Amino acid sequence: MTSSSTMRTLLVRWYIMVPGLLVSLVAAAVIFSLLPPRYTSGGTAVLVQPSRIGAASGANPLLTFDPSLNTTAMIVVQALNAPQAAADLGLDPSTGTFTVKNAGSVAVTDGVAQPFISVTAQSAEPERCQLIVEQVMARVGQELNDRQSALRVAKRNAITVQSVVDATPPKPVLATPLAASGAALLLGMLVTVAAAILWNGHLARRVRRRDTRDYRIGKTVDQEIISWSPFVSVAATTPIKTRSGANGRPLR
Repeated sequence: MTSSSTMRTLLVRWYIMVPGLLVSLVAAAVIFSLLPPRYTSGGTAVLVQPSRIGAASGANPLLTFDPSLNTTAMIVVQALNAPQAAADLGLDPSTGTFTVKNAGSVAVTDGVAQPFISVTAQSAEPERCQLIVEQVMARVGQELNDRQSALRVAKRNAITVQSVVDATPPKPVLATPLAASGAALLLGMLVTVAAAILWNGHLARRVRRRDTRDYRIGKTVDQEIISWSPFVSVAATTPIKTRSGANGRPLR
């Protein structure tokens, strides 16, 4: 079936296409409205090293990032991504989720250290979503302090955490509802098109069977008429005699 014949079939079977498309739109709208809304919020922090020993008084630590800070940031990220961290914060998938990543990580060959820690949270409640980001950002500082305390790092040599971007206002996440409603709409359209094509084929087969039956009935009736007609039967059974000439050829 070519594209032109398919379009012609869909136009002819409009009484199937129109209700099918309307039902698909309603189903997509219902699915979009039934899915619970999700909200997202994020924040970013950076690790700052202490002033170097022997450095000039008043040196700016933000101008002296050591490449090892990137490794420290990755250690903290790995610790916060563990399931135990979410359990310690009292979180479960039903109340909210979060992800922590080293947002500034780049290829080692670049030789650039970017010790950023990025936190992204999702929840069904906008206020809860922003609160999760604040809790995780506070946990970043606690995790870093606990590890340095376990290593007996002097306070003057301890790495600190500074907020770069505080918890952003919650924003709705429409990716999941839109994907689900779009899938429902696409599935409904495919089912509608398939139903129109199948119904058109069914009607075409019915027409062919009816034409074949009518032809057979008409042929049978003609044969019965011929068999009951005395004129046709006599003409069909009586041989035709022709007169022959002297040379044996039939006379005209």
